[in-house]
Amino acid sequence: MSSRICQIVKNFFIIFIILTTFFQNTYGLDTAKQKSFSSSDEQDNYLEFTFTKPELKHYRDKVEQFFTFALDNYLSKGYPYDEIRPLSCVPKTRNFGNLNDLVTNDVLGNFTITLLDSLTTIAVLGDRQRMKELVNLVLDTFDDFAIDSTVQVFETSIRIIGSLMSTHLYITDPRKRVYLGDEYDGESLLLLAKDIADRLLPAYMTKTGLPVSRINLLTRFKELTVEFLNENNAAGMASPMFEFTMLSYLTNDMKYERITRYAFDKIWDMRSPLDLIPMSFNPQDRRLYSTMTGVGASIDSFFEYALKGSILFDDDSLYEIWDTAYNALKVNCRGDWLYYNVDTHSGQLMTYWIDALSGFFPGLQTLSGDLEDAIPKHLLFMNLWDTFGGIPERWSFDISNIISASKTSSPYDQLPKYQKMEQGKESQETLRKRNIPLEWYPLRPEFIESTYFLYRATKDPFYLNIGVRIIKDLEERFMGPCGFSGIQNLYSGEKQDRMESFVLSETLKYLYLLFDEDNEIHSTRDNVIFSTEGHPLWLRPDIKRRYKMESYFNDTTWINHLQMCETEEIQYLERMNNEGSDAEKGFFQFAKRLLSVSTESSSSSSKEEEKGSRIINDDDQDKIVVSNILSSPSPQCTKYAIFKSDEPNTWLTYSNILSHYDQLFEISHRYEDTLIQPKILMENYYLPMALEPKFYNVWADPKYSQSRRQATTIAMDLIFMSMNGTYLPPIKFDGNSTIRCSTFQGRRKIRLEKIAPRLIDSYGDIVDTSAFQEVQRKDVYNTGCDTTAELYTPSSLYRAVKIDGVDIPKGYRLELPHDELFVEPRDENSSLGLNYENQMMLQCIPVINIYVK
Repeated sequence: MSSRICQIVKNFFIIFIILTTFFQNTYGLDTAKQKSFSSSDEQDNYLEFTFTKPELKHYRDKVEQFFTFALDNYLSKGYPYDEIRPLSCVPKTRNFGNLNDLVTNDVLGNFTITLLDSLTTIAVLGDRQRMKELVNLVLDTFDDFAIDSTVQVFETSIRIIGSLMSTHLYITDPRKRVYLGDEYDGESLLLLAKDIADRLLPAYMTKTGLPVSRINLLTRFKELTVEFLNENNAAGMASPMFEFTMLSYLTNDMKYERITRYAFDKIWDMRSPLDLIPMSFNPQDRRLYSTMTGVGASIDSFFEYALKGSILFDDDSLYEIWDTAYNALKVNCRGDWLYYNVDTHSGQLMTYWIDALSGFFPGLQTLSGDLEDAIPKHLLFMNLWDTFGGIPERWSFDISNIISASKTSSPYDQLPKYQKMEQGKESQETLRKRNIPLEWYPLRPEFIESTYFLYRATKDPFYLNIGVRIIKDLEERFMGPCGFSGIQNLYSGEKQDRMESFVLSETLKYLYLLFDEDNEIHSTRDNVIFSTEGHPLWLRPDIKRRYKMESYFNDTTWINHLQMCETEEIQYLERMNNEGSDAEKGFFQFAKRLLSVSTESSSSSSKEEEKGSRIINDDDQDKIVVSNILSSPSPQCTKYAIFKSDEPNTWLTYSNILSHYDQLFEISHRYEDTLIQPKILMENYYLPMALEPKFYNVWADPKYSQSRRQATTIAMDLIFMSMNGTYLPPIKFDGNSTIRCSTFQGRRKIRLEKIAPRLIDSYGDIVDTSAFQEVQRKDVYNTGCDTTAELYTPSSLYRAVKIDGVDIPKGYRLELPHDELFVEPRDENSSLGLNYENQMMLQCIPVINIYVK
């Protein structure tokens, strides 16, 4: 009997060893690192992925350890230079030998940027003693910023001015944990912010009032070439408004607000008739360099600061700009899973890639209250991390349009995607260039920032799980001897020997806040707004009152300059108006004249436009454009889970996104040709975050965790353009399952899907035959449809599923104004019609849920 028991015990240990080895191999965990990562789990006695308070504290403390490790290495091996190289453990400095190295020198001004940019993370951590030491170090290092360095105005504003002001607010506010009281003189950091702002301000001394991109902190424009000054982007010219306006509130000097707000407003005035802003042009003469727009690099912070500025400064005009701009983006740029880069005049697709910086936008949407669209847009970036182990600087979402125009294809193109990785260095390089044209990831914070905002809005543990994966990757894949290194090539795994200051200022700060439920930011009554560099800013009522009562603008140099800019603007618009253009849209007409772009050429098909696009109705006033696309609507509104228990096994609900978001895995299917995991990650069994076994087993509700069936219908976008009217958001949902549009002016986009029996529609349902019974197919305006209606039973119908980027719930009807949709006299060849039940007709086919009244 005893021998039998011994054999059972022996077999048990053998099975245990086999299973342990299997799980280690399956999930590719380094034993030592895994032990370090979970060492406190046993000590705190909690179940992983239950996200109780002890577990959240463990992750929070881990991030604090990361920050301390990186900052200590910078201070001991990098200070007083700008950065520390995390792999070689030596300082990274300006490129003093090559002033044209803008990638380096735009940011590294020889002003200890890592020290300055890190101060507010120490404030968020609540480390008063460390704050005191580093504030004293800053004041010992700088009397002013009289440094012979040419730097970028935008980057210097957000990283240095923003940090100095935020730190000043923290250490002078008795309610904050890092309040220094009498141990700080109350103004030194603010005076430093004012000093560097005064050194940047001459960049606005142009005849347009728009700033040039760079300036020398000591000599202004001495020895700067034309190439340094001729181009700037919309974000760079408009965004300093936020930090400079805050500086005006703190100093009572209105010149910072007036000068930068003039530039911000002028950028907005230079928008196209579609209310879209071009990304890049010459601030000296408005010459256009790019007609492209989107939500990523070169324009991102414009939208961010329109909304955030409206909140922080209680500014209705800024909110109106945000609201109008966001509506324009929804109509012209919004896709199911991403925001496209489009032409500002035609709205046509211009590139087949998006960039890493656009990862901030779901967080901004969350701040604006649009959770319905923020959730799917954030999921795209989660899929990028799942695939590449980071967010590529650029990712191509449609490689079929990037492949060489050659009519012949190599055998490599025919291989399944996972076999392609085995075809040698040349094939891997080809694949990489198709999927991620810019293949580096410098630990940018935008995806983590949006994760944080979505968690705060929903309290769904889905986002905590993302944070856990990022912590694990930081420890196992990004940590170097002296800091955290980005990855230069996500396919090869080659690392960057650089740690930019935003790693400490934003990446680790947002990750820390994700797990710190008790942080004072989360309970303060202050209207805290994070700058685009992650610096918390707020305005107390007494500061607002003082600014309202005591502010001044008495600098005659700048008063005269703004008057000159306004005079020049009037003269410019008069010139444009005399040339036959609309004075209110003068800039874009000017750009059209320079670039020889006409409405017709913008609307015609080209290599850069969406496939299948064609005009089906065209007259002097209105155009309707149909673009064939794949059908895949965004999800409907859902209620989000909130869990409250701190004890293991007593959570109150499941993850709502994991359990009820039935399109969770659609992205990986939709973009399978370009979401190809690098071999280095496949070998280590790098699992998708949502399928992390421990997380999934705890938070997925087995009753509802099902995926929506993939649509088999074909969809198209119906685009209405009327240049006689200004866009007004007309959509109103009523209680009778009806969406009413009181006006139809400006540019409108309606997505239709062509349904037929037994197809799967965009809602994931099988189309039944009920919609095809007793359909009225005779057209009030086109007798040519009558014959077709009498001879044939309808085999397909149209149904509207979106309007202006907003989902139309299944079963809803859309009502459009008759007089604005059917303009008299009508074009005899128009494909747009109306049946006798007032349903809209398209090419003699009814759109069953659009009614015209």
